[in-house]
Amino acid sequence: MTTGRTSLDRNSQRNIKLAAKIGEGLANKLDKLFNSSLSNWEALRENLQIKETDEYTFWEFLWNVLVVDWLKNSSEDVTQKLIKEAFGGEYCSMRYLIASQPALPNGLYGKVYRQLVRLEKIRYVIEGILAEKQYFEKIVDWQSFQQNCQPSHVVCNTVWQDVKKLLNESNPANTIKLRFADVLKWELGDKQVSPKTAVALGQIVTRDFLKQLQSTQSHTKEYDCIKAELRDVCFLSQDNSYVLASKLLVKNNSEEERLLAAFAPKSRLLHCDYTDTNLDFFLACREQRETIEPDEMVKWAVAVSTEEKQQAVREYLIKGERKQIFIPALQADNSTNWLEKDRGIQELFNINIQEEKVQKAIEGKIFWNEVNSSFEDENQNQITPEITTGILAHNKRETLEEIYSWWTVNHVAEIEKYNQRLYPMEIDQLEQQLQNRDRSAWLMLFFLGATHTMGRTKHEQHKGFITFCLDKGWWDIFSQSDSRNLYREWMSVLDDYMEDQLDDTKWYYWMEKFSTIYRIARYLDDYIQSFLAVDRMNGKFDLHHITAPRTNSAFQGGGADAPPLRLGIGANFIVRELVRLNIVEPTEYVIPHCFVPRANVRRLFTCLGCSDLNIPDSQNSTKIHDF
Repeated sequence: MTTGRTSLDRNSQRNIKLAAKIGEGLANKLDKLFNSSLSNWEALRENLQIKETDEYTFWEFLWNVLVVDWLKNSSEDVTQKLIKEAFGGEYCSMRYLIASQPALPNGLYGKVYRQLVRLEKIRYVIEGILAEKQYFEKIVDWQSFQQNCQPSHVVCNTVWQDVKKLLNESNPANTIKLRFADVLKWELGDKQVSPKTAVALGQIVTRDFLKQLQSTQSHTKEYDCIKAELRDVCFLSQDNSYVLASKLLVKNNSEEERLLAAFAPKSRLLHCDYTDTNLDFFLACREQRETIEPDEMVKWAVAVSTEEKQQAVREYLIKGERKQIFIPALQADNSTNWLEKDRGIQELFNINIQEEKVQKAIEGKIFWNEVNSSFEDENQNQITPEITTGILAHNKRETLEEIYSWWTVNHVAEIEKYNQRLYPMEIDQLEQQLQNRDRSAWLMLFFLGATHTMGRTKHEQHKGFITFCLDKGWWDIFSQSDSRNLYREWMSVLDDYMEDQLDDTKWYYWMEKFSTIYRIARYLDDYIQSFLAVDRMNGKFDLHHITAPRTNSAFQGGGADAPPLRLGIGANFIVRELVRLNIVEPTEYVIPHCFVPRANVRRLFTCLGCSDLNIPDSQNSTKIHDF
């Protein structure tokens, strides 16, 4: 070297040969060091004065210093050539060592698979998410992985990339890339996954796992490969046969699936041994449940043989998402089966027909006069004696005692739920407003009474209409006194409704009650006076005289004077609510009128033996009371 020289001669062949010789000498020393570590690691560690560490960590350190560091940091071509001669030559340094000894740290995890391996034995290179610790440490428990991938035959891709640079070869040991989907394929085998296998797979493969992969751009390709492997996986059904995941139902996954599973055959139900973790894997494989065609649902329903499953069919016809296509399919079935003799099923068929008509009328597809009159007006609805067959197994006293016991326990919660379904305000607030003769509250009560002539609608719908009117400011108009002088305001309500509802006829059915609302508002004070008089009656009275004050002799010569208000059994509802809210006294002559004879109430009392309740009428309340 000349004075001041700061680098080796880049063109000196002698320097290149010298670097190779240094590398060979280093290889010899490393080989002896490795043999010493094999024969007595503890003694070697003490001689080298190394703190507590294991062999793997020691050789990983040397690998990083003698290979990884200079591969990353060398930039000049000639300098790189000299370093490669010393540290990467065929018989030099770590290159020689990993070719002759199991001295290469494979970069993996766990007591079994975190090993020093020999170059020529490496068969698999772990890539992608499989190389991540959180997944690899679970994969090593899979039996198929243990059988196919020996610890001494596998290396992490990050380590392998450094090996390829060191050897300057694209694939020096003819290795095979191993990704998560490949290992998953091993574990799935013939794709018939037992509950035991599903437990291991479910430790990793869940719906959340797949969502995370799908949302990460760098993992999109792996996600597609994994999904492809999961596509045709079969699971054990309750009849112990293997069935595609998409065809199996789980009872506790969703409400719709629960309803279907309750009357499905065993061949379409996931075996009960799949729970928790293995259920997670099943749901990840299934992704989307196969839609069950109506014809198949009919076969299931026809084939049920237990009361529990028959009840499940009835429940689906009430709550199922696809009941509207299931019911016609059942009705079209010509086979002789339990369905045609089941009164509950037949009743549900009839209800469905009427519900469809009402829905069409609400949507403006048909006129309201096309809706069956027996449905449009509950006062025309009849029940037949056949309904009583088999409904009650106990005598009437036992039945009433059971109802009383249930009500004693549940009445507080049930009344609270009822109030919430019925009124758009707190019940205490309503009571106070009724006592104060607030027109808005009284109009609300009378309107809800009038809705009892609307057929099989729900309390929540009536409440929704009132809320709609309150939000629009219409209820304030309805509640004002002297409605005869508010012609423009009332007509503006109709104009607003028609303008706003060009494409939405949701409240059409209720707006047909517009004339009824006007009548109530026009004579509200008279109707209030008439109903408040019920607790002053000195004997039995006809409720029709209360709803038609002009015909009531008690008011002749002064008092309430209003035309008949068509309420039907809604009159019983109003009297009962006035008693319940402490507006009128529950006298011996008032109480008989407080039993609202809705269809389900009449059906119950018909079963108990009360007669002449077939046609709903406000007079039925006194019959129920006397019974």
